[in-house]
Amino acid sequence: MTNANGGALLRLAQPELGRLIATVLDAPDPLEGGAFALFGMRETATSMVFTLAELITPEAGEIGWGEGNVRINHPYLRRVAKLAQTRQLAVGFVHSHPRALPPRPSKVSVVRTFGTGRGVN
Repeated sequence: MTNANGGALLRLAQPELGRLIATVLDAPDPLEGGAFALFGMRETATSMVFTLAELITPEAGEIGWGEGNVRINHPYLRRVAKLAQTRQLAVGFVHSHPRALPPRPSKVSVVRTFGTGRGVN
């Protein structure tokens, strides 16, 4: 998501940045890591600014891998949706790719809105 000028900026800070690295980049799964996150959003004259507000780390069994994509299981989706209903923040999903493989677009790209928050892809 960008503003009318085509710019976007992602802001990350501790402690959420450390949790993001541990959960997504240093994931124990050799294939990929991933987690939902809540982001603040605001538009400036030059860009759309996203600020990582809260990482919603997956619990055991909430994320799996199959058919070349991350598989997000229903308990995780329900937990994220319930949390998003209590916040005025955008919901996003952050994930990594195996180091040996280049990133490629997922088969399905969907933007969703949870509760009163705004969803971003």
